[in-house]
Amino acid sequence: MKAALIAVLFLAFVAAVLADCNPNVDGKPASCAGVRGVVNYRNNFDPTHYWQCNGDTTVESVACGNGGFLTSANDCVSWSEWSWEPVCSS
Repeated sequence: MKAALIAVLFLAFVAAVLADCNPNVDGKPASCAGVRGVVNYRNNFDPTHYWQCNGDTTVESVACGNGGFLTSANDCVSWSEWSWEPVCSS
């Protein structure tokens, strides 16, 4: 009985961890509270913009200009360098 309970709790934990990433949201952080310095977040719906926290409580949408935001570079890159990256890494 204990083994079954432990197995169920383990599966619930795994499901919660896997559900942590939701590709169906825009990626905007709920708050920048506690952020030190500048932190960029991918805009999941628009590759020409990204979300930026500047160490305060405001989240700003920033345009890339003539390129797209590349998560692996954590910056805007030219379209010749840009490629689609999965929202949820495996």
